[in-house]
Amino acid sequence: MATSTPQYTNGDLYTWVGPTTGGNWSDVSNWSYNGEPATHVPDTQTNQGTVTIPSGVTVTISSATSTLSGVSIKVAGTLDIASGTSALAVNNLEVASGGTANIQRPLTAPRSFSERATTR
Repeated sequence: MATSTPQYTNGDLYTWVGPTTGGNWSDVSNWSYNGEPATHVPDTQTNQGTVTIPSGVTVTISSATSTLSGVSIKVAGTLDIASGTSALAVNNLEVASGGTANIQRPLTAPRSFSERATTR
């Protein structure tokens, strides 16, 4: 029996449930979706959902990831965005006190970008 992809709606919540280090953004088993196991990684299909990276966790968006938009990202841990040929877009990037965003490629955030985020 095939698993169907849920209908994504505004306000959906993705939360990192993968390993505390070495976690790959593109591995669907690393995410919960509205409290349930995810069937899709957060990207344009989330339709402006919110992604949460908890404290004490490091998540990596690899150079192979070419599509990321329509999401708001809340970082309490560490988000590493590897260099790549494509620019990534987010609706909002919020980095909490004690959190870090290491951004190594073009990133656009039309709504807002926290001043606490670090760019390297």
